[in-house]
Amino acid sequence: MKKLYVFIGCFVIALSVYSVSLKKAFAEIDVEMTYQTVCVLCHGADGKGSDQGKKFKVPDFTDKEWQAGVKDEDMIKRMIEGSDNPNYSEGVVPLLEMLGVENPKDEVAAFIPKIRSFAK
Repeated sequence: MKKLYVFIGCFVIALSVYSVSLKKAFAEIDVEMTYQTVCVLCHGADGKGSDQGKKFKVPDFTDKEWQAGVKDEDMIKRMIEGSDNPNYSEGVVPLLEMLGVENPKDEVAAFIPKIRSFAK
């Protein structure tokens, strides 16, 4: 019986350590992975907008005029507050929370270099 308690105790400790490690891994945002798994659905892998995204009038990230006309602060605000797109009415914050990002509003700015890179 004592061995069973020791086994259960070890299992609980191992599970706790694994959970903390897993949460830590997702707490730091991986912009590339997140873009490929979440953003690409509407914005496309090339930043020009997927067919579905174009229906919701997503911006073409490769358009230099669009890039020149939007400030980083405006992009951050749109990502946090969302848009008229019913699929994006709450922005990216809930999606980042689902991925385990601890402070998603603080992490949104990490996407700016990725968005800006499409104009090159």
